[in-house]
Amino acid sequence: MVVLTNTASEPRSYTTGFRPTFSGVFSETSNPGLVLLSPDDGRERTGPNCWRPTLSPGIPESANTWSLGEAESSYVVLELWDDPDNDDCFPPETYRFEDDYEMDATGGDDRASVRLGFEVSVEAP
Repeated sequence: MVVLTNTASEPRSYTTGFRPTFSGVFSETSNPGLVLLSPDDGRERTGPNCWRPTLSPGIPESANTWSLGEAESSYVVLELWDDPDNDDCFPPETYRFEDDYEMDATGGDDRASVRLGFEVSVEAP
């Protein structure tokens, strides 16, 4: 789960991709790497022992503006999947996921760009 919370004392708007919280899909640090998919997008695994979708996921090209009220949060639940182009299932490595946001910095016309992200480490069993 990825959560975005407005800690300001007033509503704020922000612009990002196709979902209001974390539109990053592909890991930044490997190619191919890992992918983050919504649990309800209907993907099927290629086999019983590996969470690898049959097709590489497409990323909708869009920029949408969203808003959060004071102390309001937005979240998304994501599943970690192997990229279908990997030779091995979930190769051991540290994978970084990132997403860009443009926010109203002061509640007015001033805009600030920020890149948020996190890392996931996969270890050999």
